[in-house]
Amino acid sequence: MQIYKEITSCRLCHKSNLEVIFDFGLVSLGNDLVKIGEDRQSFESPLIVVRCEDCCGVQLKHDVNPAILFKNYLYSTPPNLDGHFKKYARDVSSFLGLKKGEAVVEIGGNNGMLCSHFKKLGYDAINVDPGLEVAKLSLDKRIKTYHSFFDKQIAKKIEWADTGKVKLICANNVFAHTNLDVVMEGVLELLDNDGTLVIQNAYLPNTLDQNDIGQFYAEHVAYHLLYPLETYFAQYDLNLYHVEFNDMQFGSFRAFVGKRVDDATIQNALKKEKKYLKMSSYTDFWKRLNKWKDRLERLLYNLDGSMSLYGVTAKVALLIKFIGFHYFDYAIDDSEFKWERKVPGTDIEIYPSKQLKNHPTKICVIGAYNMSNYIVQKNQYYEGLWIDPLKLQIY
Repeated sequence: MQIYKEITSCRLCHKSNLEVIFDFGLVSLGNDLVKIGEDRQSFESPLIVVRCEDCCGVQLKHDVNPAILFKNYLYSTPPNLDGHFKKYARDVSSFLGLKKGEAVVEIGGNNGMLCSHFKKLGYDAINVDPGLEVAKLSLDKRIKTYHSFFDKQIAKKIEWADTGKVKLICANNVFAHTNLDVVMEGVLELLDNDGTLVIQNAYLPNTLDQNDIGQFYAEHVAYHLLYPLETYFAQYDLNLYHVEFNDMQFGSFRAFVGKRVDDATIQNALKKEKKYLKMSSYTDFWKRLNKWKDRLERLLYNLDGSMSLYGVTAKVALLIKFIGFHYFDYAIDDSEFKWERKVPGTDIEIYPSKQLKNHPTKICVIGAYNMSNYIVQKNQYYEGLWIDPLKLQIY
């Protein structure tokens, strides 16, 4: 089975003027957590980031076979995001003026957290997700759930069996993960003429400004600016008409796409992101990243004592590869799906959080550094040092 293939054209404008901006080499797939005792290593793929010189779209140079990439996909939306998605459902439904009882379809809805909040508000929530284990969790919440990738075929199935055309389709971080053309074929099939597609995704300017290396991994094939997306949606006779920003993933955008006329939020945002259309933004990021790497390496090597890792998110694979640091006694994760497995690309075993209580290390590096405050507060019994690797902060 072929693990990956190189793309020859931009995922957004389909032109072939792609320029390499970062090359991280071969990196283990962030969600391929090999079971302890399983006789294989994590799959690897080249992690090379390119920029389209025509539309400025930023993306990976290689596609990993989805059958491999998502076979062992074990991410489950964590409980600390419940408040965010509760507000999301309330704000979006209010902004669009949705009527109670109308259908809301979420693409890649994971364990059904957002759908459950739409359901509580009185909407007919439907989740489509390819991850088997998380789809089961969604079903446990009594959410209508299709265990599938989202495409035109599944859109037709939902339309005919459940809803007819729908007024709202949501996709949270999906536009980073998948073939956009395939998704859009399904959206065009299912979305009502006056309906709206709402996408939420990490915003590339924030990723660059905060040196967030963890956004780069094989599942994230695209890194979005609004300018290329606006051009992309125009191909489908759709308009990116409204945008909001929030602090998810150190800064995300929420874009509203449909037939409506764009408002001031779009033009204001496009003006602010102009500098990120230039190559200098990426060369500056790479320089800062290597300076950060040197500082983090010095910090970790100078600390004296046993060391563990908390939070085996997809970002950890590149973090460990980039800084060349493997000296963890063990790793911790709150998701039971990851227990008795190994951190990608290493022999570091993953345990539940009680391991940190029963066999504490002197130092614990936070792999899920976007949730550092939450993790520290949750584990106040821990008497060792917490390290936030991105901020180079010791708690």
